Amino acid sequence: MNTEIDFITEKLVGFKEVVFNQKKWSEFKSIKKEIKSGNKCPIEVNFPDQSLEGHLYLKHHLFEELENNFNNGEIELLRKDCAWIINDWGQIKFDLTKSKNIKILNNFLESIYKKDSNRKIFIEKEEYRIISSLSKVASFCKPEDYAIYDSRAILSLNWLKIKYARNEKKIKIFPQPSGGSNVVKNYNLKSLLDLAKIYHVEEYEQEDKYQAYCDLLKEISKKIYINLDDKNKERFKDWPYLAEMFLFLYSDSKVGKLEEEIKNSISVKFN
Repeated sequence: MNTEIDFITEKLVGFKEVVFNQKKWSEFKSIKKEIKSGNKCPIEVNFPDQSLEGHLYLKHHLFEELENNFNNGEIELLRKDCAWIINDWGQIKFDLTKSKNIKILNNFLESIYKKDSNRKIFIEKEEYRIISSLSKVASFCKPEDYAIYDSRAILSLNWLKIKYARNEKKIKIFPQPSGGSNVVKNYNLKSLLDLAKIYHVEEYEQEDKYQAYCDLLKEISKKIYINLDDKNKERFKDWPYLAEMFLFLYSDSKVGKLEEEIKNSISVKFN
């Protein structure tokens, strides 16, 4: 019998042509314009704005600039880079001119850059509410280890975990962040669990959820990468962002499969 990871990977690999055919990624905002923070993109990106190739270039190269700034003690420059990632690229309102937020960011960066390979990253209580912002920073600082804790990706991941768990009737799910697309707002996680008749539900603890999420996406990404052709193996890396991209689009209202699968499940249950 396939493991949960094998099941999720198989579902996502069957979706790969949809992912690779995306010419313009509308959820990615402008790389080249100064939108909110007043800071420009930290590195030069010679690809069309909002293009998939441009954002792959960012994932593969921006971390070098960020790590150099941290190692050289350029904390103010690093803060501006993070403001661009959160406010401009991520389109999230998070004021990094406030001392409280600067302290939270600095502590988070310390935990990313100074943790040893055997120690898991631990999310402090004041970081729970802004994990969507902080995870964007982590995904650029250490893209080989971290992904964005995105509400759409989490919904897709939890749904695939639910589909796998139907036979076992028990599941461990990730806390669903608020906000996101209409698809996220339209589907209540508890309703999906009731639909699948799964009543033994365990949720990851807040302080552990991000590390567990990234660890799972690392494993899924490596399995997806194995199934890519040579051309796409050159374009992508087997880093967590690969699974994140697939999960993100899986819940997309235009090209995704999630809504159709949920509606089919409801139809089957009530027919």
